[in-house]
Amino acid sequence: MVGDTANYHSEKAADVELSPTLPDDELVPPDSSAQAGSSSFEPLHQTSTGANEGRAEAAKRTRHFGGNALRVLAATVALSPAGAALDISPLQAESSHAQGSIARVNTHGKKDIALTFDDGPSDITPEILSILRRDHVKATFFMIGRKVVANPKMAKEVVKEGHEIGNHTYDHVPLNALPSNDPRHMENGVKRPGPGVSDEVFRGAESIQDVTGVWPKLIREPAGLGRNSKPVQAAENFWGEISIGWTASFETALSHTKSVAATERWLVKHTEPGTIELAHEAHEPLGSLKAPKWDNRQTLRPLDGYIRTMQKKGYHFLTLSQLLKKGGVRY
Repeated sequence: MVGDTANYHSEKAADVELSPTLPDDELVPPDSSAQAGSSSFEPLHQTSTGANEGRAEAAKRTRHFGGNALRVLAATVALSPAGAALDISPLQAESSHAQGSIARVNTHGKKDIALTFDDGPSDITPEILSILRRDHVKATFFMIGRKVVANPKMAKEVVKEGHEIGNHTYDHVPLNALPSNDPRHMENGVKRPGPGVSDEVFRGAESIQDVTGVWPKLIREPAGLGRNSKPVQAAENFWGEISIGWTASFETALSHTKSVAATERWLVKHTEPGTIELAHEAHEPLGSLKAPKWDNRQTLRPLDGYIRTMQKKGYHFLTLSQLLKKGGVRY
């Protein structure tokens, strides 16, 4: 969903499920409802280039994602009647995820799924990594920029162990509540954002890049808020961010069950090929709203059992970029 004229390819369309704006998953567990559609991207190869090379790449990226590049090779989402499929046609408009985020990937029956963690790094990140390492699983961590700056060692460890890091903005504020701004503002010859939506998106990505050497290509908006907002879409496109939603969540499972075993069964029941599973390793305040009371270890308790049960059923846990590529999604 990036208009990079040098790198965009559209060899084949891949089915993805696009999620509409969802309720605040930090406060009300989201339903796993979404709609289906299709899109194409070029595959992401997220490798650490080192901080200096990363900064150079970021400067290059700001040039690529500015101006008419978005118009030339972006895609559009054409909404069908309610409940019908979303049809994404390449080479048409400025924003290829104008009506929602990727919430599920059509893997054409292959038992590939993605496990994602929001709001880190946190006090339980080391324990999550230990479980993933033991179970031979790779996952995607949507991290908050200021927390990455405060805990760079853990962010680096996540990348070192082969996991993917996505952008969860810098301050974990609802993007739809921020003023819009033009990300093409020039500062010392390099495009940089001013205060507002674009700044929040950019600073989150820049913080991750400065610490890990990796510019994240995936973003999950806090609580999914703003994903249908044109200013948010414009900022995400400009900075090379692909919006990712979710199919089902640990929070919903926990709200429907009273024991660890029951939570595991709920998660297993609501997982199918292409599922993007959402879990929280922490619950950060959402702007001025206080974070709900949350025991971070609630995520840990069903994690290992859920992973092992799905593996016994023949499922493979992939990073989101791997899942998108497996589903034929190119960006």
